[in-house]
Amino acid sequence: MRILIVNTGHLGDVILALSAMRRVRDTFPHADIALITMEPAAMLARTGGWFTRVWVMPDLMGYGIYPRKYLQWFATFFRAVGWQPDLAISFMADPEDQVIIAATGAKLRVGPLKDHNWIYQRGWMTHPLRAALMPSPRHQRSHEVADACGFVDNRSGDAALSDLKLPQANIDAAKEFEVGGKRTVCLLVCGSNRRRRWPLDRYKQLAVELAKRGDVNLLVVSGPAERDIEAAIKLELADAGLAKHLCRQPLLTLLALLQRCQLAVTVDSGPGHLAAAAGCETIYLLPEHKRATFLPPGFHVHPVCARKVAEIPCDAVSQACAQVLSRSE
Repeated sequence: MRILIVNTGHLGDVILALSAMRRVRDTFPHADIALITMEPAAMLARTGGWFTRVWVMPDLMGYGIYPRKYLQWFATFFRAVGWQPDLAISFMADPEDQVIIAATGAKLRVGPLKDHNWIYQRGWMTHPLRAALMPSPRHQRSHEVADACGFVDNRSGDAALSDLKLPQANIDAAKEFEVGGKRTVCLLVCGSNRRRRWPLDRYKQLAVELAKRGDVNLLVVSGPAERDIEAAIKLELADAGLAKHLCRQPLLTLLALLQRCQLAVTVDSGPGHLAAAAGCETIYLLPEHKRATFLPPGFHVHPVCARKVAEIPCDAVSQACAQVLSRSE
């Protein structure tokens, strides 16, 4: 049996759907399952071994007119169409996913639909799910899709990446950042959307509070999207001796570190969802109006909210960290 799964969302979107997508393999252990997604989510999918093949769809947003990217997009598209799956599943209500699902000609096509755009009114799904009637949390939407396909219910593990077996090289690299006798706390200063960021001065204030404990190994993590504040992070946190700065670490090394980490403080971002999926105790900073939709699942995820992320006070985050660390003692 050939099953095609399409999820061209960002890293966080794919991670929220990961436990639902893994149910496909649980239900059909011998099926030929292909996944179409974007990097770096494709890296996680290949490492997990849940899919027979993983095809990368390039992100065309913000690239301008680059023929190579468009050629890669069409190559992936025609590869999926020529593969002729029996079942095609879309976990996102994006037009891009809808077109791919429709073009495959699969006998059974399942996915969420919206009404605000003509492309959603074409009736390309044999089993359409009205997105407006689905649960608002994104991970629950993914499980609704899996339920519609009749997959085995296996959602007990909300931390979808806690048991992922990573390459030994990434595990060894993560061990280098640990300090014996101290609990590792990661401050994920991440967010390609600058409006979602928590101010750097509050990260510094939080680092000062955590450093007073004396039993914490404090790391501050930034990625390619934070190049504009790399120098400030190094000056305010690393050079001040408050934390070690991990800059642009490989995704699998970061995951290996988060699997062994006791606490992560993050905003709503791909690395933030990665921390929650790794099973790490996570302090999650996000606007109150997005709490019901974007908060990762799990009792180990502790939301701290305000009208805007920038308005979240350091005292509230520091108190949440103290509660988590005292429980882990």
